[in-house]
Amino acid sequence: MNRCGFMNELVKKVKIVFIVCLILATSLTYLSIYVPMKDVLKKSELENLSLMAQANKHILEHRLERCKEGSASMSSRTMIRRKALEYKNNLISIDELKDYTNPLYYDGIKALENVIGAYRVVDNQIIAKQGIIDEKRIKDLKKVQSLTCKIEDQDKYQVIVYSPIKENELILGYDIVFYDINPIIEKLNKNHIQSLVLEQKKAQVLLNNKDTSLSENFSLITDGNYTGFISKLASTDKYIYTKMNNDILFRPIQRVLRITFIGFAISILFFIFLTNWLIVKNAKKLLSRAEKGQEEYKEYALKDPLTGVYSRWFFEQWINSEVDKQEHEKSLYTFIMIDVDNFKSINDKNGHTIGDKVLQKIAEILKSSVRDGDFVIRYGGDEFLLILNKCCKNFANDIVQRIQTNIHNLDDFKFKVDISFGIQELKNKNEIFEVLRLADLKMYECKKRNKGN
Repeated sequence: MNRCGFMNELVKKVKIVFIVCLILATSLTYLSIYVPMKDVLKKSELENLSLMAQANKHILEHRLERCKEGSASMSSRTMIRRKALEYKNNLISIDELKDYTNPLYYDGIKALENVIGAYRVVDNQIIAKQGIIDEKRIKDLKKVQSLTCKIEDQDKYQVIVYSPIKENELILGYDIVFYDINPIIEKLNKNHIQSLVLEQKKAQVLLNNKDTSLSENFSLITDGNYTGFISKLASTDKYIYTKMNNDILFRPIQRVLRITFIGFAISILFFIFLTNWLIVKNAKKLLSRAEKGQEEYKEYALKDPLTGVYSRWFFEQWINSEVDKQEHEKSLYTFIMIDVDNFKSINDKNGHTIGDKVLQKIAEILKSSVRDGDFVIRYGGDEFLLILNKCCKNFANDIVQRIQTNIHNLDDFKFKVDISFGIQELKNKNEIFEVLRLADLKMYECKKRNKGN
């Protein structure tokens, strides 16, 4: 094995050893530090979220109690309650009851917080109303025997309180009061926390997949990209679900762990760098020399050593690269195959040294006659191939005429130097070899004409 190969193998082995050590150290760190730290931090974040969820529940339940208390206070007002009793005892008419109740009812409603509207029902008739109300709620009164609170989500959250008007356990009528609790919900939804009021069916779906229960009515839920806590609201059939996006909830954990892991990785890498630096430095020097030698060899292989133009091997590489390219234009290249006339006779009469100089002079003329982006290739012994990029046949003829003129004007030799040529356009990259054959054929036809002349 040569030195370059040996150093390559040595560097590979050193890298493998250090990678294995790094993997082992990282695995041990992950299991002994990273995982326990992550669990502790996660537990802490969940505890903070659970405290926020419990606080939100208490805030909402307190608001619901205030709604119930306000509605109950409306229904217990003595004067208008007694008027309802007089109506029940047929002492006054329904119209008299309405006339008496309406102004007092308006005063009572104004004293309540976040009221949307309210109305009083006696014998299924509305005797007083204020604000925005839903009169269809009268049909729900048959099932109401005590103070009842409902939460509904129709575009916005609202609380409906059904408050019986009683006199010695006799139900005289009802107050139906509508409250807006959206301001409270908006206050709960802060710092990336979302609090939702859910119906029992939706809540049950989450509860069926709960992770654990903190108490009888407080459960941890992992719902896709969210983590939250769900609990039943007191005195209602609804649940409150407080959740947070996992990316936001556990972002502080990821930040701490990332910093810890980066610090550890930097320490390991620094140690590896110190122990590996000398070996890698010397290996890089040797590899650099080897690569430089490869580049020189490649350059040598691409160029013909005698003439300095591109070699036959370069032409083979060019064909492969052209086949892989996408075709953008109808006419890609024009090939010109060139052969030195009577070259064997020149070698036989003047020696191979003179023959080589003839080839070198012709190569110089060819290189000076083409443009940037064109290629001059020594195709065979005395054969040259010109590849002209984006060039039509007429322009190729002009180039050939210029080449012939420059060759005829050569005064370096005691004999005449001339060439034969064949021109063929390449319009399809898949026809390179066919175009090459046709150019070669035309060149030999030209050679026959030159011999005839």
